[in-house]
Amino acid sequence: MQPGNSYELMARYNQWMNEKLYAVCEEIPDHERKKDLGAFFKSIHGTLNHILYGDKAWMERFTGNPINIRVIDEELYDDFDKLKEERFSTDRQILDWSRKLSQNW
Repeated sequence: MQPGNSYELMARYNQWMNEKLYAVCEEIPDHERKKDLGAFFKSIHGTLNHILYGDKAWMERFTGNPINIRVIDEELYDDFDKLKEERFSTDRQILDWSRKLSQNW
């Protein structure tokens, strides 16, 4: 990491926190993770899907690469392992993108 690259620093932090969050959520039984708790996106699983959607939508805006997801509350992945895999893949993409940014960006 270049000294002073705050974009990469924040991308690394985001990746680290998602790893910690998913490790905790992995311990929750699937039916409990998907239980409607009355939250805006209903369940923990729904909220995790939405956060992933948000990151993908921002990356689309930043990079111009379309994501082909248009509904804000769309469940991207019903299967937790697939959701986790895509979360970690997206975090790597964010980190790779952040390394290309200049401080002036």
